[in-house]
Amino acid sequence: AVITVEGLDKPGIIAAVASEVAAQRANITDLSQTILAGVFGMVMVVDMSGPGGYEALSAGLARVGGEIGVDISVRLYSVFEAMHRI
Repeated sequence: AVITVEGLDKPGIIAAVASEVAAQRANITDLSQTILAGVFGMVMVVDMSGPGGYEALSAGLARVGGEIGVDISVRLYSVFEAMHRI
């Protein structure tokens, strides 16, 4: 899956997202984050071969996003690839 996170920067964003990914038994395989003018942005690639699956990961991260006040989107990697194929 490809996870994107956007919102005002504050302590604990990466920890909260990574904790939920781990709770869903997924594995972070790549991560990039930056802060521009106080706005936090992160793209995370996650291996979801654990038992939870896409729906559980999406629901868990939606809950986390609401709790910490950031926008989190989750897309299957195959869909992400298809959307960006020229």
